[in-house]
Amino acid sequence: MNRTHIIALSFFILAAGGGITLFSSGGSATQQTPSSTPCRAPVTYRLGDIDSRFNIARPTLEKIMREVEALWSIPGEGDLVYYHEQGEVTINFIYSSEQQFTENEKQLSNRIARTRERFKALKQEYAKHSETYQQRLDTFNQKVDLYHQELDSFNTKISEWNQSGGIPESEKPRIKEQQQELQVHKRELDRDRRELTALGEQVNRLSEQLNSIADRQNTLVYHYNERYSHMNEFNQGSYMQTGQQKKINIYQFDDIDNLRLVLAHEVGHALGLPHVENPRSVMYYLMDRQDVSGLQLSAEDREALRTVCGS
Repeated sequence: MNRTHIIALSFFILAAGGGITLFSSGGSATQQTPSSTPCRAPVTYRLGDIDSRFNIARPTLEKIMREVEALWSIPGEGDLVYYHEQGEVTINFIYSSEQQFTENEKQLSNRIARTRERFKALKQEYAKHSETYQQRLDTFNQKVDLYHQELDSFNTKISEWNQSGGIPESEKPRIKEQQQELQVHKRELDRDRRELTALGEQVNRLSEQLNSIADRQNTLVYHYNERYSHMNEFNQGSYMQTGQQKKINIYQFDDIDNLRLVLAHEVGHALGLPHVENPRSVMYYLMDRQDVSGLQLSAEDREALRTVCGS
């Protein structure tokens, strides 16, 4: 099973990184169709060497294989595939450069995703504080305008009285009261200005952080594109039979769902099934449009199985 790995990525967008997987039926060794009908002689398998670098627990692998067994079962006719300690097909996990490539890509992709989430959260925080700053700035400017109107009105009145001989005694208490009110307003404006300045500095710091994260994001995406945007054909696994020796070798997979499909496909070859034409089929020649999270046999898969079973 070969995998063609295609990644399209642009700045701030991580697009469709899954790629395309080509399924082969055996690599360099000789692929042979089992001589016995699998419906009458089920295929048994056992777990062989599992490289620890795959970081997959044996119970997890056993669970996946039980799901594969159920996938290839025929209601009313028993299991076509099952585990046996001396199983005829050995399943090995052989760590390859392709798997290292996949893990490196995943790590960098996760870094990009984390950076993008940080940028998104910070952008929301920036938008919130920026909106608050703008609202308070508008309110502050309105207060300043009102203060200047009151101050101009007060100064005009004082100037008129001065020109006519001085402030009348009866107006002096009111004038003093107005002076005190203007002083209070001035202190309030000074306080609002300081708070507004502090808020503005906070918004500017958030803006600088956003720019820094954007630069970091672009740098990560650049390295991602440089390393992974080209096409690579991956050999994810294969079913091989040489003489009496039968084995399924797994070399590379992205995640559990991907692994389930790879194993199901190679077990299909162990049952003697060829490739089929439906892109949604387990036995389609490449990993394309299968529902890997809810894997089911297609009509073409079942027809291929009936053909092999002779019914």
